[in-house]
Amino acid sequence: MPEDTANMQDGPAVMNDRFITDATKDGDFWGDNGALTWEWTRLREAETEYEGNRRDKTGEMIEALSKASKTYCLAALYAADQSSLYRFDKLKKKGRWMVRRCWCLIVARWLSRKALGLAGANENMSANQLSNRADVLYSWRRYDPAGDCLEVALLRNNLSPDSRVELLTQMAKITWRQTRKIPEQVFIDVERVILDHKMSPRIIVRFLQMKEKILVEADASEDLIGRTIIRAAQISARHNISKGELEWHHRARI
Repeated sequence: MPEDTANMQDGPAVMNDRFITDATKDGDFWGDNGALTWEWTRLREAETEYEGNRRDKTGEMIEALSKASKTYCLAALYAADQSSLYRFDKLKKKGRWMVRRCWCLIVARWLSRKALGLAGANENMSANQLSNRADVLYSWRRYDPAGDCLEVALLRNNLSPDSRVELLTQMAKITWRQTRKIPEQVFIDVERVILDHKMSPRIIVRFLQMKEKILVEADASEDLIGRTIIRAAQISARHNISKGELEWHHRARI
């Protein structure tokens, strides 16, 4: 997720971010202290403030809706991964996770549409909000509008190098789904950013992991895949990045 976010005043909604982020990293979405419960708390607070002053609180409401759509999108991905662990001899458990996945996807789309409705257009949303919307659209296999969101986000001049690479990583997997061709130009754009700026090693590793998955699906040469794997491993070793430090959703399949 790109690092730039809409400006929000300090308050309970902002304080909830840490709890939601920690729960999401652990795959803890359901229950009284799950990420989804915290999201609804933040949404209710944002709605209360928005109803009291729509003119000045529209930006905060869009941000809350966008963040919630992202969390539900991640919950759907987690549920899909959990359902894949169960074979058909355990249909009840498998079915429970499949229902959760479908419900979370529906809610994520509803929240994302509400955010866009308040914003009026992609151009009125922050790069982070556009990234979240692209994730939701990608989950619904709406690759063209997801790519449109990222194109608008990438035009922003105030993006940090880390944010730009994360957006381009999203663009790479969307382009792959759209064309079924290796997104070589996107890979080149990422390498230029990495070459010209000091970046977070974890974000570089995440990009390389995504690149590896695309190359494997595209039946690229073993040499190219191998070099990508080795490079990611070298960066991880150099900066003491363990697999456990990379959030589970960044390790998930494309």
